[in-house]
Amino acid sequence: MVFILIPCAVAALVRAGFRFHYKEWVPASLTTVVGLGAIGIIIGFLYALRRLDAPLADSTADRIVMQVTGEKVNDTLMWALGFFLSAVGIIECPDALWTKWLSYPASFVLLILMALMLYIAMGQKLERVVADSSGITVLTDTSRINIPEYADAETRKAMAEPDERIEWKQVAAVKRIEVRRKTVTSHRNSLENDKTRHEFVLFDHEGKELLKIEEPLDPPDRYQRFLESIPRWTGLKVEQTSVTK
Repeated sequence: MVFILIPCAVAALVRAGFRFHYKEWVPASLTTVVGLGAIGIIIGFLYALRRLDAPLADSTADRIVMQVTGEKVNDTLMWALGFFLSAVGIIECPDALWTKWLSYPASFVLLILMALMLYIAMGQKLERVVADSSGITVLTDTSRINIPEYADAETRKAMAEPDERIEWKQVAAVKRIEVRRKTVTSHRNSLENDKTRHEFVLFDHEGKELLKIEEPLDPPDRYQRFLESIPRWTGLKVEQTSVTK
């Protein structure tokens, strides 16, 4: 995507320069925003990749660092790209919506939506899952995976406190659940499968849910190693089940 957007950004800014030269003020301004928007999507995409990759190098034989998939961030960036391409099409073909006085405001709205999607993508949290023989920790602040040795006592204490921590001794059941959602699709009240998602869930000794994480976790090889380690760490079998909602 980056290799596609870089030429788009350069071409948009060059075209904007020509339009300013010929005093086409409105399309020139919109084309400039398009070029800057392409640069924004590139920055957002690279920022998301950096957030995804940076903390995962800390896994060891007895400590597995994984991440909840970044699909939400990727989906948001794809929405931004969709709004970007739609705005480009309308700006370059102002008669697409019958008149340029309708097309230009519409393209401006699309560019605002693109900026909103970028803002959302930059703010979306990517959860990290750190598992070892004592338990499982869920973090949204990736800096806490590795606490700097030079940090003062107060900082180390704050960074060491996880968003969620489950000790294996609290766990009575480990399940991988296929959740099938069904919807009414006709006046005859017939039901059809709509979407299926997969969840990793821990339950306590009273059958209450301790932790639920949407699968798959990345990278796949580490997640597989994590699943294979659970029986050794807990003495519990990872159960496979399905439910319909």
